[in-house]
Amino acid sequence: MITKSVGQFFLLLTSCSLILTACGKQPDSSATLLTEIKSDISKKDYSAAEKKAQNLIEDLEIKKQEDKTTIEALSLIAEAQGQQRNFDQAEKNLLTAYEFSQRINGPDHEDTGALAAKLGSVYFARQDFETSQEYWQKALTVVKKSKNPDENKEVEAISGVIAASCAKGACTDNEALIKRLLEVRRKKLGNNDPFTVIAINLLAELYDHKKNFAAARPLYFEVYTIAKENNGLNLPAAMINLARIERHDKHYKEARKLLEEAMALELADKTYGSMVHPNLCATLDSFVYLYKDQGNWNQALQYSSKALALREKTMGKEHPQIPPYYRAHAELLRKVQRNTEAKALEDRAKKIEFSKK
Repeated sequence: MITKSVGQFFLLLTSCSLILTACGKQPDSSATLLTEIKSDISKKDYSAAEKKAQNLIEDLEIKKQEDKTTIEALSLIAEAQGQQRNFDQAEKNLLTAYEFSQRINGPDHEDTGALAAKLGSVYFARQDFETSQEYWQKALTVVKKSKNPDENKEVEAISGVIAASCAKGACTDNEALIKRLLEVRRKKLGNNDPFTVIAINLLAELYDHKKNFAAARPLYFEVYTIAKENNGLNLPAAMINLARIERHDKHYKEARKLLEEAMALELADKTYGSMVHPNLCATLDSFVYLYKDQGNWNQALQYSSKALALREKTMGKEHPQIPPYYRAHAELLRKVQRNTEAKALEDRAKKIEFSKK
């Protein structure tokens, strides 16, 4: 559940430019070329930027020059390569730049921290979340050691640590970081800003996952209120989350009302054209859990049937991710003594899983 916010949180990482600025006095020719490379990147002419940066690096290597100009050139070529999804070369150049910066600037220098952040982004894009978290943590450490910590850089690094941690399934380890992120977002952007709302929701999901429903409730309610006041597209999702807390507290009437409102909004929403609203299956699933909690198997089965039909339509009946839904529906069928139908679904799930091997 918590990982649903990971994709949103990764958007936070793109709010800051990761290109290092030139440091110190440089030869005119290098400075001019660096300016041209940055211009090419801003124009999204990554191929030209990569070629110019490579030429500059080769020239610096001939001169055996390991200075801030070399570090920036390596950073820029990595930027161009990353934009072209050439992550292997981007990683190689960034690691070299990071090594040079540690040696020349020191491990706690802001430029070294910026390179660690870039490496965190590259490893995240490669789905190496363990290494990504390691480098984002290094970037965060640099910010914290600064005499005058830059809150924007702190937020960027915190977001990277959280995103990588959640992606590898360890989001609940980050309560202190999420709280700090939310604190800064509220102060800088206000309570209603989308980035603030994402942080509120992530903290609520963390408490929800820990079954601390008393702490999750006011946060989910805040997200729901903001979405309702601003007629936000995420209002159905906010209703689903709040309904889950009501269900856990056995406030079944309130939970049902929220889910009915969410479904009405989803069915009336024409944003997705002929496509199924992305939250509709989650709403139907929530109805299933609601009625299961009350032992109303027939009502639960009714909503499970609708959800399964939608998934078969959108995913396909042989999709490798559909067997768990067949099994869940079969469980409900057995609750109402429809054992033959249940076995047929269980056999279908086994067949799909066997074909994947």
